[in-house]
Amino acid sequence: MVEKPLTTKEVEDISTILKVELERHNGFGLSANQLGLTTRACIIKVREDEEPLVLINPRIVEVSK
Repeated sequence: MVEKPLTTKEVEDISTILKVELERHNGFGLSANQLGLTTRACIIKVREDEEPLVLINPRIVEVSK
C-alpha cells in the first residue's frame, strides 16, 4: 500500500498534536495511533532537558546485536 506524501502543513499539525498530548500527559513517548490518527508517527522524549523527537513514517534500517 502506497501512501501519499504528507504536506508540510500536515507534518506540522501532527507534530503539534503529538507534542501537546505528550506534555498534557507528562509522558516520554506516544504514537499517533494512540490518539486515533492513522499516520505512522510517534514522539519520544529521550532526555528531560531536551525537546522531544518527532518521527514521521519511521523505518528501522539497522539493528544492534
